Amino acid sequence: MPNLSPSCPPCPTPNSNNDDKSLNELPKARFWEAMDICQWEGFWFEPGLVKSAITFRSSFEARDDDILLTSTMKTGTTWLKALSLCIMQNKTHQRHDDILTTENPHFHVPTIESIIYSTKAPQVDLYDTSAPRLPHTSAIRRSPRFCQELCESQKRPQKILFLKYEELKSDPKGQISKIAEFLGRPFADEKEVDEILWRCSLERLKNLEVNKNGFVIFPVPNNSYFRKGEVGDWKNYLTTEMEEQINQTSRIKLEPFASYCLFLFKSLRCNINCFLECGLKVE
Repeated sequence: MPNLSPSCPPCPTPNSNNDDKSLNELPKARFWEAMDICQWEGFWFEPGLVKSAITFRSSFEARDDDILLTSTMKTGTTWLKALSLCIMQNKTHQRHDDILTTENPHFHVPTIESIIYSTKAPQVDLYDTSAPRLPHTSAIRRSPRFCQELCESQKRPQKILFLKYEELKSDPKGQISKIAEFLGRPFADEKEVDEILWRCSLERLKNLEVNKNGFVIFPVPNNSYFRKGEVGDWKNYLTTEMEEQINQTSRIKLEPFASYCLFLFKSLRCNINCFLECGLKVE
C-alpha cells in the first residue's frame, strides 16, 4: 500500500526561525481531545497550517508577471486551474504536450494553504522568483478589507479579472477567450478555443487515468474533485426555506463587498501588499 501521508514540508525560508518563534507565542488549546490548535488573527487552526501561512506572508516575493487564481470551494476551482494552465501554455513550446494527462490540475496549480498536505513535492516553488508562478488561494474571500480593494479594482480590469461559474457554463468560448486575452495569450483562431475547451472539459478530466486514482492532497482522492458541474443542482438538495435562509445571510454578510467567486490577478506586485497585510486566513 503506498504511503499517502503528506511528504513535502513547506519550503524552507530565511525567516523560518522567526516563523517558529511567532508560532510558539500564539494562544493554544486542545480541540475535543483530538488535536492541538492555536489562535492566529482571530481564528483557530491546526499549527501546521498557521506556520505555512506565516511563512508565506513573511517570505513571499511577487513578480510583475505572476498570476494568482482565487476562488471559494465548489465554484469551479478545478476547471479554472485547468483552463488557466492550458491557456498559459498555448503560446509556448509546451503547447502540444497534454500536461493534464500527467497529473491532477491541483498538482500543477497548487493551492497555497494546502501545500502542507501534498503527497508529493509540488512542481511549483512559491519562493523561487526566477520564473513567473501560477498559484491559487481560497483565502482572500475572508478578508473584508481585501473585498473592498477588489471592488475598487474593478476600475483596473487590466489587473484583475472577475469570473462567474454560471457564465463559464453558458458561454464557455466567450469566457475563456476573455481569460486568454487577460493572460496575454489571445487565441489565434476558433480552433485553438475548441482545443482548450476539449482538453479542459469536465467530462474528459474526470475520465483521465490520473484523476481516477491517487491523491494530490491528503486525504482527498483525485476523483472527488469532479462532480456533475451543473448550474442549479443545489435545488435537488436544498428546500425553499433553506434557500431563503442562505440568501438572507449572504445579502447581510456580502452585500457591501464583491459578489464574484472566481478571480484572476495579473501583476501580483501591485496587489500582494494588501493581501499579505490582511493575512492568509486558511481553513
